[in-house]
Amino acid sequence: MSSSTFSESWHRVAALQLRLRRGVKAGRQMFRGERWYVIEDDLAGNYFRVRPEAWEFIARVDAGMTVEAAWKQCIDLFPENAPGQQECVNLLGQLYRANLLHYEAGDAAELFRRQQKRQQSQLRSRLLGIMFLRIPLVDPDRFLVRSMPLVGWLISWAGLALWALIIGWGLKTVAENWAAILHEGRYVVSPANLPLFYLSLVASKLLHEMGHAYFCRKFGGEVHTLGVMMLVFTPVPYVDVTSSWSLRSRRQRMLVGAAGMIVELFIAALCVQLWARTGPGAMHAVCYNIMFITSVSTLLFNLNPLLRFDGYYILTDLLGLPNLAQRAGMHLKHLWKRWVWGLKLSRSPAVKRGEKSWLTIYGITSGIYRVFVFAAVLFFVADQFLLFGILMMVACVIGWVIAPFIRLIRYLASHAELDKNRMRAVVSSLAITGIVVGFLQFFPWPRHIEAEGMVQAAHYTPVTTGASGYIAKVTGQPGAAVKSGDVLFILTNPELLNGIERARGIVQELETRFRVALSSEPVALRPVEKRLTAARENLQELEKEAAALTVTAGQEGIWSFAMHGGMDGMWIPRGTPLGLVVDPSQHEFSGVVLQEDSGYLRADDLSDVEVRIHGQAATAIPVPATALTLEPGSRSYLPSAKLGATAGGSIPVATDDRTGRRAAEPFFPVKAVLAPDVGVKLLHGQLGIIRLRVGSEPLLPRWIRSLQQLLQKRYKVL
Repeated sequence: MSSSTFSESWHRVAALQLRLRRGVKAGRQMFRGERWYVIEDDLAGNYFRVRPEAWEFIARVDAGMTVEAAWKQCIDLFPENAPGQQECVNLLGQLYRANLLHYEAGDAAELFRRQQKRQQSQLRSRLLGIMFLRIPLVDPDRFLVRSMPLVGWLISWAGLALWALIIGWGLKTVAENWAAILHEGRYVVSPANLPLFYLSLVASKLLHEMGHAYFCRKFGGEVHTLGVMMLVFTPVPYVDVTSSWSLRSRRQRMLVGAAGMIVELFIAALCVQLWARTGPGAMHAVCYNIMFITSVSTLLFNLNPLLRFDGYYILTDLLGLPNLAQRAGMHLKHLWKRWVWGLKLSRSPAVKRGEKSWLTIYGITSGIYRVFVFAAVLFFVADQFLLFGILMMVACVIGWVIAPFIRLIRYLASHAELDKNRMRAVVSSLAITGIVVGFLQFFPWPRHIEAEGMVQAAHYTPVTTGASGYIAKVTGQPGAAVKSGDVLFILTNPELLNGIERARGIVQELETRFRVALSSEPVALRPVEKRLTAARENLQELEKEAAALTVTAGQEGIWSFAMHGGMDGMWIPRGTPLGLVVDPSQHEFSGVVLQEDSGYLRADDLSDVEVRIHGQAATAIPVPATALTLEPGSRSYLPSAKLGATAGGSIPVATDDRTGRRAAEPFFPVKAVLAPDVGVKLLHGQLGIIRLRVGSEPLLPRWIRSLQQLLQKRYKVL
């Protein structure tokens, strides 16, 4: 008999005679080799899992025994596994709040109050989960039964063979058209495609939900709810297949959970065939949208077990851990009560040692992940409707911070569970809170700035054409050393050469007229002289342009030129960049520090500067303070278009700038001279990141400042 066997509240329930409400039934299930019982509430469509020891107690109470007699009989029959008094009290309380127990001495008014209280609790849950609000519409069960002869044969080994064949065919088509799929994916969320994208989303999700429904009905479950779920204020279909929880076969429960993804992947494989065989148009676009939604979204979201979607229910059955999310939260609370508050009577919902690890890991990871997902959703909503996003944020703060804090205060102040440990619970809670807040507020933490940038040679000369022409000869070899004045290209332009011959003829003619006017027509001398001067200037310009047909190196260095073969006879317009002549002896890194980080750039506070080059990031290039230069003032044009978002970089650029170099916001450049022998191959134009330590700062002020900057930059508030 353990210390948790008895309860101070036992006298309140010991003499009661209770029974399960009519319509409540139970069935057995196996989890991880152990037997469980599922209590099914037909009226409300709810399901509750309990362990065999708890069910033995409930069954005896339901048979007419008093609570005291039922518990004593369980002690006699199962001395090792029978629930303690406090467990029985908790169990009866949960069944009572779920409206599953009928009390003979109670009245209809009490039953009505319980139902009202439960409905109010459900309403509060719906309001707090407004972004995932569910609206039931119809009962599809009769339709599923009537259409099962047409669809049911697909849920068989023959259907599995057909599914595998179609999926394999679809993967083959995807591999053959991979480049086109990636190219078209750039426009899937464009404004012009959004109406088709939403219609495709609704159609694919309806088929997804019907897949759950048909699988559930095939295995004997009932499906009585088909409705609309407001998924972040986007209406999408949903069905309620909670009746699958009562299925005894774990394989069947997992198939019901995976049914939506099975159907979506099948549809994706069919749509990829239509997409590959149609040209641009509505059918082509719809097929691509459905293919994108049913493959990418399924793999990224539905399979994710950290959210309570399909992947979560598959994981619970795969691990044999029913009610994983709820039990994980209860286990974390138990750890806190047991080891922080010292409640030795606290018991974990985990039965085996392995379960404790799973519950701890899942509880922590899913909690952190949900916070990040909910924050992303809030920002998404605020981007569309700022006022509504603010109201949602206020509601979340109230529901997730203020209300739990008030409940915690009440629990610490008055709950009977803490009668013997109240002082320790209060002191330990205040101490841990003070330590965490003090650490975040006062403990200095190294702060770093990471800035995108590129490697540039300290001395380089662009090679451009001074005249238009056809390439007659490429004399320079890419990667070869050249000297200043070495010929790299020879262009030819017959039209230019003919123009030079004509210009020379005109000059000769005007020179003859000038001599004649000089001797016999003094009146015509001045007009002829002006024409001769203009003709000579035109000839000089043409000859200068002809000289530019020979492209030479502007400095000594390495000739860097991407295109070499197959250029003979190619027409090159004037001013076309043809490469660079780079001095490889010295390189520098030009970084782009964004505005929100510029306030930390102080020359006397910079240390631990390093550069990492993309593709060689494993090796850090240290930069001494003497080799670092902070350029005064902000800039608007990036060192290269490769750093801008339009060319695949991370820095936003102005939408009206065709060059892709003008940043959307001014930035602050920082330059670092790189030593030549650093174990990294340095090439002009390589992209990388410069990392600078800019002193130390506690985490909490840093997070607050970052949030303020985000709100000010994104929504023009604060």
